[in-house]
Parts: sequence; structure tokens; C-alpha cells
Amino acid sequence: MSLAAAGMETPTLAVSRSYLDRIVAHELALSIEKREAPPFGLLQVAETIGGADWQPARMAFGETLAGLIAEVPKAMCEPATLASVLRKSNELAELEAVAQSWFEDDPQVAQAVERAGGRDRTKLATYLLQSVIARHRDRWADIVLRTALWMREAPVAADLCWRELAIVAKALADGRDVTEIGLMRDIALRTIAVLKDAGRM
Repeated sequence: MSLAAAGMETPTLAVSRSYLDRIVAHELALSIEKREAPPFGLLQVAETIGGADWQPARMAFGETLAGLIAEVPKAMCEPATLASVLRKSNELAELEAVAQSWFEDDPQVAQAVERAGGRDRTKLATYLLQSVIARHRDRWADIVLRTALWMREAPVAADLCWRELAIVAKALADGRDVTEIGLMRDIALRTIAVLKDAGRM
């Protein structure tokens, strides 16, 4: 209802209670690290659905990633197939609505784009991938992993792209060249488009 009132169209999934408990605990831990108060109304939600025992607890990235990768078919992890999955990761249709908000937006990125001057977008995207985005790979690995974990909650029949996203998250965590990952190239191109629309170029 809050999203609808704000005029936002955000994809949603029915999730398990164990997933909800895990994510709430993780977000509470992040709030504490940032010295922020929990979201307004969380106490009411906890009282309504029986979450009074929610305690801050960060998800361990490595453990969470390993759990998802263990469920990925071994054939998808063969070198040739894995390279193809990474290269085509920008073509995952069910990710389109989610990834529209995935771009770099901070002064460092704006400066990098401004310094790049009149380079064409393909070259500029490669530059961003090899510089700013490469330095932020851990943050993107976390975002991609949490999205994969969320999509894993969908019914099996939905066959969402959580396996591909788990592979992308692992590639980022393992230090793979981000220019080989289609999803990351899309993020670079979207970043350029957003900065241009904002009149920063």
C-alpha cells in the first residue's frame, strides 16, 4: 500500500517466514552499523506478525553465497557455460524491473564521467567498469547476492534467474574482470544515462 501510494511499481514476491526473519535481522544489523533508527512502523509490524524476537544479525556473505552456489547445476559452472552466463547476464528478462535502479550515483562517479569528456558511451562504460565500478565490486556482489536470495523464494515453476545471479555474485566476489559480465556493463551504461539525464555531463 505504501509503494502504491508513492506511485512506485516494485516487483514483489511472497516469501517464507524464515527468509523474512533473516532479512529483517540483517537490515537491523546494517541500521545499527550506520547508527540509524529502525524503519518507522517496524515495531507495529513485529507485534502484528509475531516478530518480537527479531534481533540484529548480519548475513555472512560467503556462507550465503556458498549455499546458493551449491544449488546451481554443475553444468552451469563449467568454464564455457559460466562465461556465457556472465556475458549474457544483462539479458535476464525477469531482472529488468529490479535492475532499473542499479547504477552508480556518487560524486566520484560524476567526476570520472566528467573527466572522460566526449568518449563514446561504449568506451566510457568500459572505463567506468575498469575504474569506479571495479572498486565497488563488493557492494555490487552483495546487491546481486541478496537479489538472488530473494528470487530463490519464488515458486519453482516461476524459474526465476537466481542461479545466474548467484554466478554473477560469485564472479564479482572472486575478482573476475567486470568487463566480462554483461550485467555490470548494463550498470555502467545506465549510470552514464542517469548522469546525462541529470545534466551532469
